[in-house]
Amino acid sequence: MESILNKANIITSVEKISLRGCVAYSLMCLEKYIMCIFPDKSWRVLVEHLWDFTNGAIPIDVWDEKTCELLPECIFENNYYDSRFSIITEKEYDFFVNLYSDIDENISCILEYICDMEENFAYTVVNGKKNILPQKISYILDILIENKIDIPDIALLEFSKRDENNGLGNCFDGSKFSIIL
Repeated sequence: MESILNKANIITSVEKISLRGCVAYSLMCLEKYIMCIFPDKSWRVLVEHLWDFTNGAIPIDVWDEKTCELLPECIFENNYYDSRFSIITEKEYDFFVNLYSDIDENISCILEYICDMEENFAYTVVNGKKNILPQKISYILDILIENKIDIPDIALLEFSKRDENNGLGNCFDGSKFSIIL
């Protein structure tokens, strides 16, 4: 019951947080999940790339394209490296094939929800479509609750306001919220 109440409070907070803040919160959830369920795998390469969204190290569209290429469904689509991959290298592809071997569907779902958030807002005003952010985070929280994993504290991201930079939010070093980096 406490998780459900906490989830409702988080969803209310999400409506005031920028896209960068929402992605950061989702990454905190992803990290909690992977460290609880698959702690022996080497997730650093993946999360280093994902946290680049918050600091603006690469353009959002490049981040999105690479992230989409890194989705397990994309990696395993044909079971070989080919011209579909325009951003990741064959070496990176091989690394992710190994990383994603024997993972569950929840990791794919969380990564897809994170991509969906960015894809819906990359070149638009976030405020006009704010319902998708709480919805995607709600789905991610359901995965954590279902697996009895502690939910991260949303208050850590409340500094990243929805009214900054057309809802995208200002750049910040999100890696300081990482439990992997």
